[in-house]
Amino acid sequence: MPAPSSTGGPLVPRSPDSRYSHPELTVTVSRRMSRNGLRGWLVDTGLVVSPAEADYHRWIRAIQLPAQAVAPADAVREQTTYAMAVLALVWDDLFEDPQLKDPEAVTALRRGLVATLRQDPEMHGAIPTAWASLWPRLRENRSTRWQERFLDGLEAWFEAAEREAHHRIDGYIPPTADYLRSSACFPAYRTKGRTTRRCTGT
Repeated sequence: MPAPSSTGGPLVPRSPDSRYSHPELTVTVSRRMSRNGLRGWLVDTGLVVSPAEADYHRWIRAIQLPAQAVAPADAVREQTTYAMAVLALVWDDLFEDPQLKDPEAVTALRRGLVATLRQDPEMHGAIPTAWASLWPRLRENRSTRWQERFLDGLEAWFEAAEREAHHRIDGYIPPTADYLRSSACFPAYRTKGRTTRRCTGT
């Protein structure tokens, strides 16, 4: 299957990734009603072409979030949190795609994703559609400062992912200290006083 672009298109399926598995702290989507909602969201946005394909992807099979991060009584917030986590995996896969070997293409990918975040009307496809469906829910009842910090944090995360992709292409393995200084965390998303955060390389 061909590699995706920042504006959408088919995405490379992967196996469930054990990096996202913490059984003692997590609750899986398969045990919650959100799984069906996620399947529908993936199809509606065009990230997958069918419910069967959604089940095949690691995004819905491997997603596990801290149980404290989601308030069971708040179905909308729960759905938004899971969908945002899936979209983060999609972005992560874009930068880690082994078919992505051109440094200029990596930079173009990062720029395209930034344009998507800022909802550039020239951006079209599954990923801009997915983001456009989530951002209004993410920013609901949030201050302008929070919204700016969240978007700035996503851009910093993309920049860190871009650096890692360039290192992969160049065959460069940075010293641990340099890697930790240059890595970025996915912006914290607070739900009912709890915070979820993911950093590149973890």
